[in-house]
Amino acid sequence: MTVGKVWAGLFVGAVIALGYALTVNPGITASVFGASPPQANHQSDPTADAAMNRPATPPKDPAKSVADPSGETAAGKPERLQTIRANTVSLQGKALTRWQEWREGVERLSREQPAQVYIGGDPSGKRLCLTFDDGPDGRNTPQILDTLRQKGVLATFFVLGEQASTYPQVVKRVEREGHLVASHSYSHPHFTKTGERSIRSELSRTEETLRGITGKRPALFRPPYGDIDKAVLPVLEHSGYRAVLWSLDTFDWDHKRPEEIAAYVIENARSGDIILMHCGGNGAATAKALPVMIDGLRQKGYAFVTVAEMLAVDAYQ
Repeated sequence: MTVGKVWAGLFVGAVIALGYALTVNPGITASVFGASPPQANHQSDPTADAAMNRPATPPKDPAKSVADPSGETAAGKPERLQTIRANTVSLQGKALTRWQEWREGVERLSREQPAQVYIGGDPSGKRLCLTFDDGPDGRNTPQILDTLRQKGVLATFFVLGEQASTYPQVVKRVEREGHLVASHSYSHPHFTKTGERSIRSELSRTEETLRGITGKRPALFRPPYGDIDKAVLPVLEHSGYRAVLWSLDTFDWDHKRPEEIAAYVIENARSGDIILMHCGGNGAATAKALPVMIDGLRQKGYAFVTVAEMLAVDAYQ
């Protein structure tokens, strides 16, 4: 045997041995070329999560699950929604800036006072709240009630006291058909620009009006314009109210077409959302949008509950 054949035999043997080693332990490949073997990445990808409109999943401590004031459990799972989204395409410049500042203030207040100020509900189930402000009236509210009855949906109506006194039969129908009747003040003022005495009057007059119609005192209140701050909260609490705002604003009052309102809600709704709409004189487009909206949300697997059920709080005092 020649020397060349000996060296060839040794080379072939080395290659076969190396191939077997790589098959048994792929990490050797990286070691051979001077690099560490690749590790499996089981962490959440923040970029992908952002694209899917959800936060990156934080590491969980299974020993902790107590809710904190931020609205999240110590394990990182949201207890309820704490952010507000809205169809603000019509807002520009200073108007958009003011809205963003308002949103930041309300979200901060809800984090600081989670038992008193609510924005959204539990995101772990496929449930939504349809809520209607500024009613009742004699046209749009009855049309909305007709749709809700036909679709078998329960909703929450934040009622104005002066409107209730004008349309008591509509309020009776709202309550009779199983919907939640809540307070939206008597005359729709800015509460942060109203003195304590006036706020108490707005609350008590609405309460007396609704109790005279339904026999019940509401325990849930939505501030007109979403106008609320730390100075307003003690007055509400003393009167027995929790403040309920919203996590999804349709801007249905802002010259929106019915198909635009329905499409926005169907596309943007997320589990736990409290959806803001109107049923007074500013609710004509919503009344027309509602059937398509409900059908589209049901096709996506959502069920509908009242605000009290979503938040697990008392509806009445």
